[in-house]
Amino acid sequence: MATKFSQLLLFCLATFVFGVGSASSLEVENAIVVADYSNIQSSMPDDPHQAGYAVTLYKRSDGLLFGDFTYATGTTEGVGGGLFDVRFKEQEISFKTKLSAYKTPNGTSRELFEFTGKVQGNYLIGTLTQWDGNDSKNPKSRHVIQLKKSNTARPISYEVHQKIFPKESW
Repeated sequence: MATKFSQLLLFCLATFVFGVGSASSLEVENAIVVADYSNIQSSMPDDPHQAGYAVTLYKRSDGLLFGDFTYATGTTEGVGGGLFDVRFKEQEISFKTKLSAYKTPNGTSRELFEFTGKVQGNYLIGTLTQWDGNDSKNPKSRHVIQLKKSNTARPISYEVHQKIFPKESW
């Protein structure tokens, strides 16, 4: 999946550029993957255009939860953002993320996504609400999504993750 490949490429680039350290120091700092779900699909096997959503949630040894969200709009690459206001307790998950999903005449869009749902077997099912970042009173869309467990995410350190997905930024 090109989106997960892009995240891995960003991880490798961030590790090289920001000089996180040797492989052994990365192993000590890595957080565990606690959730990795996606419904991103291509319309045809050889088509690079993708549509759907993906979420990965990590947990650091001190209990800190962090993660990322991908929104694939039907283009060749999805857009991703870091999660904030993350809660994960007894199979219930909620989070928010900010993305710039597409170009507008005034620059790029500002999209706020809010998710509330539950892990049910191999699926993450819940309500995804999308807001225009400039209008917090009227949601653009709200619908139920179902993401399947994908097991493609790899452990990552919080420090590297924050360099790839700066907290709460557009």
